[in-house]
Amino acid sequence: MLRRARRDEQGSLVLALAVLMILTTLALAVLARSIGGLAEARRTQDGAAALAAADAGLSDAVVHIGLDSTSDTSGSGTLRAAGFQWSAHRVDPAHFAVTSIGTAGAVVRTVAATVSRPSPFAYALFSDQDVVVDGGSVAIGSGPVGSNHALTVPSSSAGSRQDWFSPAGSCSGCPAGNRGIGPWRLALPDTPAGALPCPNGGTLTGVVPRGEYTCGSVTFQGAVTLEPGTEPLVLHLTGDVVLDGANVNAAGAASDIRVFAAGSGVWMAGGGATRFVGAIDAPSARLVLGDAAVDVSGAVTVGSIAARPGSHSFSHDDALDDVDAGGWSVADWHQLANS
Repeated sequence: MLRRARRDEQGSLVLALAVLMILTTLALAVLARSIGGLAEARRTQDGAAALAAADAGLSDAVVHIGLDSTSDTSGSGTLRAAGFQWSAHRVDPAHFAVTSIGTAGAVVRTVAATVSRPSPFAYALFSDQDVVVDGGSVAIGSGPVGSNHALTVPSSSAGSRQDWFSPAGSCSGCPAGNRGIGPWRLALPDTPAGALPCPNGGTLTGVVPRGEYTCGSVTFQGAVTLEPGTEPLVLHLTGDVVLDGANVNAAGAASDIRVFAAGSGVWMAGGGATRFVGAIDAPSARLVLGDAAVDVSGAVTVGSIAARPGSHSFSHDDALDDVDAGGWSVADWHQLANS
């Protein structure tokens, strides 16, 4: 009996030790999983913080570019416990390529974007609808041409670049085509509260005073020049633009005349050859090109184009790229892979 009792005690001890080992193993496994979970949670938190810091660096870059957009620039800073470093490469007067790196703990996140201030006068000719550059009815002497829809180029008179924008854009025959994320901007600026009443009731001929005006429709007649000075003539229209047979600002710079029109029509060459040096932004208007010759140096943005057979030439003035479009904005944001 005594031996049997001892054997039972030994068996119980072995069983207890086995149970204790199993419980210890389970406890260690739970502890290891908890520690791993905490580490993963911390890494996830650091990843979110690093990405937020990278975005903060991008915002900081926009501020610095707004203060000085003449050259490449860079900077650094912190966002709470995370840090960021960014660099901005000046592509052209209206675009910077920006890369921003955010760091939190041992986690690094990198983002890249295009910071742009698109001029409302970026194209020799831009239409929200289809554009056919056939070298006659529509010819691009220099500079880019663009469309938010079908761009067709059956001739060599297509300018330096042909841009079409998503989601509806396409291009046929473009020798220097470029697809952009769009649609491209077609919004008019607000008319400032201090704008003056339209000179001469909207019929502009002879010498026109410089300044900023609000008008209904405007008709340019005969030879039109600007009075001496450096201030541009800026017209905010609720109606149409008529340039039939006019010779506008022939000896001036394209940035001297800026027309923002909310009407439905821009009329050129219906009553004689038309020469225009300036910029027209009429995103809802149809550009109607008559039988007579048209020679535009500057920029024209419209909603659609109706061209009669004839000689209608559009050339871009690069000085218009520096016209203030109301601030810098971020486009084409994307996150880069980190090793």
